[in-house]
Amino acid sequence: MSGDFSNSEQLCPHCRKQLQVTHIGKDFCPYCGVRLSDSDLALQDSTTVPPPLEPTPPPITRHVESASNDRSNTASSRKPPQTKPRELSSTIVAVATSAKSSARIAAAKAKELQLTTIDLPKAFLVLGSEIYQNRRFEVEFADLYAEMDEDRKRIDELNHQNQDLPIDTVTNAAKAMADTAQRAAKSQALKLRAPTLIRRLGHEAFKMYGAASGPPELIDVIQTCQRRIEELRQEIRQAGTETTNVLDGHLPSEMSNLKPSTQAAVGSL
Repeated sequence: MSGDFSNSEQLCPHCRKQLQVTHIGKDFCPYCGVRLSDSDLALQDSTTVPPPLEPTPPPITRHVESASNDRSNTASSRKPPQTKPRELSSTIVAVATSAKSSARIAAAKAKELQLTTIDLPKAFLVLGSEIYQNRRFEVEFADLYAEMDEDRKRIDELNHQNQDLPIDTVTNAAKAMADTAQRAAKSQALKLRAPTLIRRLGHEAFKMYGAASGPPELIDVIQTCQRRIEELRQEIRQAGTETTNVLDGHLPSEMSNLKPSTQAAVGSL
């Protein structure tokens, strides 16, 4: 092959692929495999046909700045209104007052629980014991008397029951011990049930006859407990109302800017 190959690149006339100098010295195109001749080769200036360039991506700085500005504007628009110092001070006072009321409510509830679960039931138990020992209101509460009398009789039988088996062998001794343990368990169960029945007798008698159900000193204890329980319940209701009024009067605007969980926590004070 001959020709002017001063240029470093030429095109294959068949596949239009660029031929390097090392390709031109051959008899065929290394891309399409067609035989080449001097007349087929067309000299082309490599500077006139520049290789295609990759498209340049658009600058993103402006987009980044725009997005940042948008977020800043959105955050600014979502900022809650600033609370004035005087309003903030009023809010702090309201929360502190509410906390004190909550402490009063907690103390009152603790005392009420003690009275209703310990002191008052104990007073009814004492009254019921006095009534049962003196066999008062036996006709009015015949069912309770019959139940308590039966339990006491059964306890006496269990405590004084004699062993039928002679303890002359190891087997009989083991049986006797098991029988004794069983009777003791039954007796203990009946003894534990007795206070419940006696307490019920005192409560029912006081409910039916009031001050006439027992001695004045026993009735006074019951009435004092009941009166104190009612006072504590009234105090709890009043403190709860005061707490609600304080929060409603000082916190509406500030509360609207708090998270729901925070609002619930403040409202429960």
